[in-house]
Amino acid sequence: MSIDFNQNYFQLFEIECSILIDHEVLEKKYLSFQKTFHPDKYVNGSDQEKRISLQITSYINEAYQTLKNDYLKSIYLLKIKGFEVDDQNNTISDPDFLMHQMELREESEEIQLKQDVKSNEYFISKIRNLKDKCLENFEKKYKERFITFMKVYNTRNLWSTYKSLTKKDQKNKNLINAMRHLDYTVNITWVMAHYNTAKFYIESKSGNSISTGGSDWHKYMHPKYQKRIFFPDLWTKEELENWGENE
Repeated sequence: MSIDFNQNYFQLFEIECSILIDHEVLEKKYLSFQKTFHPDKYVNGSDQEKRISLQITSYINEAYQTLKNDYLKSIYLLKIKGFEVDDQNNTISDPDFLMHQMELREESEEIQLKQDVKSNEYFISKIRNLKDKCLENFEKKYKERFITFMKVYNTRNLWSTYKSLTKKDQKNKNLINAMRHLDYTVNITWVMAHYNTAKFYIESKSGNSISTGGSDWHKYMHPKYQKRIFFPDLWTKEELENWGENE
């Protein structure tokens, strides 16, 4: 029971890295994943199997929700390319675009006031066409750059660099300790910092548990359930099985 967490979402679902994807393939692959990894299948399994199932299912769900949503998928594509998008703080200054949005908003409000069915259907169709055109333009501009980027960096990472070293250098204790430290810091220490902050806020009087969507966030957020590990070959079997247990 395993998947490669080093894959991006497109690779995970075996879909072309593109803004325009085959949603039928996405749905079929998602259902296949659910049949294989859903936690209900491991109700009678060991604690380790249950944790791994939750970790894998969480990752699959996150990927699925991203790929089926045009906006999230676009942001994710940009991040793959190396563009960090802060959609909370970024503002749009293109006057033509802003004017067009204002016109669409006014048209929408007018239709709602009139409650005209035909006008509403026409407006919805127009919005869909605008969205499709936007996605097509995005595809034309970035597709080749995304593909090139993925080909170049698919094997250009820290683990690949480590594996390219001589056997002697791969056994260097200082190097191994540094890589283990990075792995632990990013995937346990930092995760626990976020976890404890969330716990403090959600469980405080001013917190809002509704923001969790009713999910068992204690489990899904904790590193012992996420089991995200960069360099599993540098850890013992016991360390892997007890990943995050002592936090």
